Amino acid sequence: MKQLLVLLALITSQKECNQKSDLNFVKATSQNWTGGPAATHGTYYKIYFLMKETTDYTFDSLWVNDKRIPVLIIKSKTPADTLLIMANDNQGFRAPGIQTEMTNSVPAKFPIEVKAEGVLGYHYKDEKKYFPIPQWNVLKPVTYQ
Repeated sequence: MKQLLVLLALITSQKECNQKSDLNFVKATSQNWTGGPAATHGTYYKIYFLMKETTDYTFDSLWVNDKRIPVLIIKSKTPADTLLIMANDNQGFRAPGIQTEMTNSVPAKFPIEVKAEGVLGYHYKDEKKYFPIPQWNVLKPVTYQ
């Protein structure tokens, strides 16, 4: 009987892991950057979904490269159905007292067991969910003067 219950639990949990996400993923990009104060560099991460901005979804964190980075929704300047989520893994010099909500990364492992290059954390109607980022499209680095 115990073996049957364990088998049933495994089948049920596998089904939950394989359920189709309610987010319509378009692409994910990463772009290294350098510039500003000496020795300042980092990586911009952008995740695009085909959807309009709605209060049903709130996005909070991106896990990548053994770090958890806060994210922001970048509002479109034109009426579009593409939602952009952005994170900035800022490395190097930071002026004392100047911190932004997008640059406070902390060491952290993925919150779920998954084979992916990143994991986006979000809430849908107050339910915590995770979206695996299968691969980053690496863009040409940017240098700021």
